[in-house]
Amino acid sequence: MPSRTHLLLGCLLLAACLAPTAEAQQFGKNKVRYQDFDFKVLETPHFDIYYYPVEQEAARQAGVLAERWYAEISRRLDHQLTRRQPLVLYATPTDFAQTNVVSGRLSEGTGGVTEGRRNRIALPFGLGLAETNHVIGHELVHAFQYDLARRGHPSVVMMPLWVIEGMAEYLTLGPDDHQTQMWMRDAARQEKLPSLKDLSNPKYFPYRYGHGVWTHLVRRYGEDVVPRLLKATPSGLEAKFKEVTGRTLEELTAEWHEALRAEFGDGRGRRVEGDRVLLGRRRTGARIHTGPSLSPDGKSVVFVSEKDRFSIEIFLADARTGIIRSKLLDRATNPHYDSIQFLDSSAGWDPTSRRIAFSASRRGQAVVTILDARTGRIEHELKLQEPGTIGTPSWSPDGKHLAFTGQTGGWTDLYTYDLESCALRRRTSDAYGDLQPTWSRDGRSIAFVTDRFSTCLDHLSPGTYRLALLDLQTGAIRELPGTNGGRNFNPQFGETDDELYFVGDPDGRPSVYRLSLGSRTVCRLTSPDVPVAGITALSPAISYAPRTRTLAYSTFKSGGYEILVTTAERVAEAVAEAVTANPPPAPPVRMPDESADDDGTGDSPAAGMAFSAGEAGQARDLSDGFGVRAYRPRLSLESVGQPYLSAGGGSFGSFLRAGMGFSLGDMLGDQQVSVAMQVGRHRHDFAGRIMYLNRRSRWSWGMAAEYLPLMFGRTEGRYEAADQTLERVVEYRRQDHLGLSGITSYAFNSSHRLEFTGGGRQVSFARSLTRSTIAVPSGREIAANREEVPYGDPIRLVEASAALVYDSAI
Repeated sequence: MPSRTHLLLGCLLLAACLAPTAEAQQFGKNKVRYQDFDFKVLETPHFDIYYYPVEQEAARQAGVLAERWYAEISRRLDHQLTRRQPLVLYATPTDFAQTNVVSGRLSEGTGGVTEGRRNRIALPFGLGLAETNHVIGHELVHAFQYDLARRGHPSVVMMPLWVIEGMAEYLTLGPDDHQTQMWMRDAARQEKLPSLKDLSNPKYFPYRYGHGVWTHLVRRYGEDVVPRLLKATPSGLEAKFKEVTGRTLEELTAEWHEALRAEFGDGRGRRVEGDRVLLGRRRTGARIHTGPSLSPDGKSVVFVSEKDRFSIEIFLADARTGIIRSKLLDRATNPHYDSIQFLDSSAGWDPTSRRIAFSASRRGQAVVTILDARTGRIEHELKLQEPGTIGTPSWSPDGKHLAFTGQTGGWTDLYTYDLESCALRRRTSDAYGDLQPTWSRDGRSIAFVTDRFSTCLDHLSPGTYRLALLDLQTGAIRELPGTNGGRNFNPQFGETDDELYFVGDPDGRPSVYRLSLGSRTVCRLTSPDVPVAGITALSPAISYAPRTRTLAYSTFKSGGYEILVTTAERVAEAVAEAVTANPPPAPPVRMPDESADDDGTGDSPAAGMAFSAGEAGQARDLSDGFGVRAYRPRLSLESVGQPYLSAGGGSFGSFLRAGMGFSLGDMLGDQQVSVAMQVGRHRHDFAGRIMYLNRRSRWSWGMAAEYLPLMFGRTEGRYEAADQTLERVVEYRRQDHLGLSGITSYAFNSSHRLEFTGGGRQVSFARSLTRSTIAVPSGREIAANREEVPYGDPIRLVEASAALVYDSAI
């Protein structure tokens, strides 16, 4: 007795409906909405810029920068966007990590994102105007790429990441970026240059290698090679390059390698004699060792590494032997912190070499953690409402104060914190970027990095970073001598306040320099063939221990980072290479008088001042035409699933079904509606599901309704030899599932959440029999009838569950 079961495609439909709401599943790490943002919309000629009140002035600056980039990119790509461009701004990286513009969790190094469904750009403000300007331009290139894909060039989004990201880097940084040159120089000298086909392998960083390839292509084939490749007709990458350049990928690879060897292949990265590797791949097996921080007594060093493979962690090692003593922070098994700011910050030691301070974010709040270096025990955690992000804490010589960088309202300023009175004081308050403070030996001043001497706020023209000195008593800021050109950053005082070590890259090759403040002379201390660098262009890379006169610095080699130390004798030598210092500084600039609030958690009214009166008027002139409106969330179409049409037949008859799905959402991604349905020739072929998800607050909740029919078929036949007929019976059994469910969850942090689900479901049953008599010789149907047979009462179910979910997966 043959039998067969037929299951409708509703199960597949249900799976498709669930796909966009994976965050509502029982397991998985949380994206926590710690804060409710009151967004408004700034309207510029081409952009709708979404911002909240604390970043209002910075958002107007971003509007000017975005319009400039729009004009530049549209000219170079010969393309205009088809609709207004959404740009969602966040005041700090901590706020940005809570965005719902993209549903997944963002990695700590994500500086911005452009999603393809609605072409939305979302990004936090950078450390300074230059960083914000670059990220806006970079993400806008991606918006143009997506728009071109929708306008008849769909293969654009299918190109390898190195093509897409490298193009964005080239169009926004140009051909002379020092970070890319460092990567290309290293690959050429190590004889590890990949082919263009190899670049699709994720082990090759697409931003730097892609930027290097595009620099060569533009130099060799002209500026129009960029738009021509984007609009090339062939779909394959090799065919596109062949059409645009007339060369195969192999020929282009050979050209690129030859150009890199001619430009960079003149050395083997020899370090200065006496400098030795303290922490590298051979000792630890890890690729990253950066952010060194030497204890004042020179016996210990704190650094960050991915030594244990799971995530970037903070380690403590012996500064003389490189032997790792302990892991100070283990985020893989104890996700106490959302971020440890390892890209733009480093740890700081107290004067006794006993305690360590490092910056982090925890539960959406900036914190400075102080722990015992010997035991790893957290002694104190400073939880600050302001600023939103903290970096590079530095101890005062008396151990009673901390200085650090803080980001508030989209701008980065200097702060000090009194550990005894718990008073926070904002030392600078303007649109310039002030970074990497370090306390002088006498405790009267702070050296730091700033763009205030080269950035023009009147025209929003980004400058380069220079060294400065803040007088803590008067608030006066004066520029310090540095290299003539390039960035100067990561200052570290020597044994006395007359000596300052820093990183400079006047010729594109970052090295350690020493400044003598008394004589105003600058000397290069490390070999230009050994780049002194961290993961980003401004990552802290050096540290100085005054008691042993030891200097530690991280270098880039073979695609990784290792930490070197110099001997006391090497630092003491007076054979360093003298260089030309930058011109004499302008007179000191005095900051407004400020004092801490009574509760010690804020600062004076002057702290909110963005510009001086003159600067404010001129900056506002650039954005006078911008309008502001309230943000009102409206659901609109985000995506349409692939429609399908299916037909078939068999012993159970024929069928014809069609289905599709689509999703709606608001601009900020806080609300989402997903709909999927299937229809056919008969009423019982209909299946559908609708789901609503709301993520506007820390309590997220959703509802779903579904109707899912299931049909099972069985057939049997009996041959009657006497009258030569076939008695055939087809049995259909139906189950109609009608359900309504809801879910709500509260996330305590990225790893813990409380989750409740509930709902009701009704399952109805039906059974029908179709009997037919067929004459065997002719195949003619003699008789047929259909009858409905009772099959049981409906089943009604009520479902409820509660779960406390913990997941610390990296």
